[in-house]
Amino acid sequence: MSMGMGPPPPKTLTLDTDQTSSNPTEMKPPMAPPPENPEPNNSDTLPEATESPTTTTTETPSSSSSSSEAEAEASQSQSQSEKVAAAAVPYTIPPWSAAPCHRFYLEVLKDGSIIDQFQVNEKGAYMFGRVDLCDFVLDHPSVSRFHAVIQFKRNGDAYLYDLGSTHGTSINKSQVKKGVYMDLRVGDVIRFGLSSRLYIFQGPSELMPPEADVKIIRDAKIREGMLDREASLQRARREASLADGVSWGMGEDAIEEDEDDAEEVTWQTYKGQLTEKQEKTRDKILKRTEKASVLIAHMKKEIDAIRAKDISQGGLTQGQQTQIARNEQRMAQVNLYSYRSVV
Repeated sequence: MSMGMGPPPPKTLTLDTDQTSSNPTEMKPPMAPPPENPEPNNSDTLPEATESPTTTTTETPSSSSSSSEAEAEASQSQSQSEKVAAAAVPYTIPPWSAAPCHRFYLEVLKDGSIIDQFQVNEKGAYMFGRVDLCDFVLDHPSVSRFHAVIQFKRNGDAYLYDLGSTHGTSINKSQVKKGVYMDLRVGDVIRFGLSSRLYIFQGPSELMPPEADVKIIRDAKIREGMLDREASLQRARREASLADGVSWGMGEDAIEEDEDDAEEVTWQTYKGQLTEKQEKTRDKILKRTEKASVLIAHMKKEIDAIRAKDISQGGLTQGQQTQIARNEQRMAQVNLYSYRSVV
């Protein structure tokens, strides 16, 4: 019995194999996950494939866009600064502006010595003022931000244009009109504001006006400026002398007389008795005449001393020439004043 009751055959193995082979439908549900596994694997690999080009595509536009934005900002800021600068400059270069055909330059004169030289022949317009936008920056506090412009034509004509400065601009000590092109000639002395520095406009010597013409123009300006006062003083003297009973060479009949006859009837040749008032007037005239003579003699001596240096120096400097012209102008004024006192 014990031998008959041996171990049974492995039914579980046959059953398992039979069940797996005979029941395929029961094995299908466990086989369902395998087709799901490739999908996550594919999905996992796709982002990896797409991430690498995505990062490369996004990095390239970002760098190019940042550089283009920087360039755009730089160009925009530059254009804005140019617009601001153009709007701030109170001068528009005229269409006829051009670099001159001659070599012009400015000599900077301070305390009688040339301390600098400015070239003004490479373009049509040069601006002077206190801001950095100007071609020549002048540091004197009386100089405006945009003070004046030297403007040229192609043929060499030069002009000085005041930009409405506060303290003005002068040529040869004559104040120029603001906003008007004033003729500028070789040898003219320019002064900006109240600065002690003088700017001498230099160029070819053949463009310098003759000395005789300069003296005539200077004397004419002096006489023109004193013409009205001269007429009023003559009328006042005539009325005063007629009231005192002495014509002093300026009576009603003196107009019809010759010049030689009129000169005979003056306080120097009058033989009659002078009143107390006339005596005082004569004394004042004598004192003024003496002072004028001393002053003229001193200025003539100074002119002779300067001209004596012409040969030893090989020519006079612009400052020395300016001093001679200043003395001659002063002498003409003193002579005219002395003449008015005599008559």
